[in-house]
Amino acid sequence: MRQSIKLLVVLLSLFFISQSGYAQFSIKVGGNYPYMIKSDAECAKDFSQQQIGVYAGLYENISFWERKREHTDHSMGISINADFMWNTWKTSYKQDMNKKYEILYPKSSVKHVHYMNIPIMIGFCYKLQNASHSAGMAIDVSAGCNLLYRIPLKVSYKVSSVDYQYKLQYNLAYGVAAHAGISFLAGEHFSVGVHCHLLNIMNNSGSESTIKVSSGEEITRMEFEDKKVSLYPFAFTFAIGVVF
Repeated sequence: MRQSIKLLVVLLSLFFISQSGYAQFSIKVGGNYPYMIKSDAECAKDFSQQQIGVYAGLYENISFWERKREHTDHSMGISINADFMWNTWKTSYKQDMNKKYEILYPKSSVKHVHYMNIPIMIGFCYKLQNASHSAGMAIDVSAGCNLLYRIPLKVSYKVSSVDYQYKLQYNLAYGVAAHAGISFLAGEHFSVGVHCHLLNIMNNSGSESTIKVSSGEEITRMEFEDKKVSLYPFAFTFAIGVVF
């Protein structure tokens, strides 16, 4: 509850700043294409199997420099980004995982892992628009931190008519985030952009457990942690934005 209140305060603050005339607040939605740089880490195999997903973002540009010329307006500002990217595994990889768990747990059903990257960044934005602001472009670069939450993998199965569930639970992961993008502006309120995000992950930890569904009794549990993992997945994003 407290986290929700804090988030609401931040969003309202950004909105009121944007009404001052020195800043613009945007909401962006679109899709993202994940790409995994080769890595020797064991968990890189799962990361590389992510498929095209959904993107949403909040963007604030606070101008600190403006110059007007005869036919063009130039401006530069500080950009603040809070993005959300959702991906799941490719269908072919899910099918392979289903076969794997069917061998281990006959008559099983699998709920697969979902990835939610939340990069929060600050940087600079440069805008070039025509004098009437009917068209233009914006280039922005930023850096910050990336938070990765993964919905756990769950396998439900039966042994002698007793229901069990195997669960692979990941802890919140973190890493460095970087971003570069270009947006084409249409009037004062719309944009279409292409962006590249580097979403480094520097830790991978969690637990594997098996429970008896009827009683909730935990049968087995094992913690895992790999502090040496360093993955560098990219996300290429196409987004449509609305400026307030």
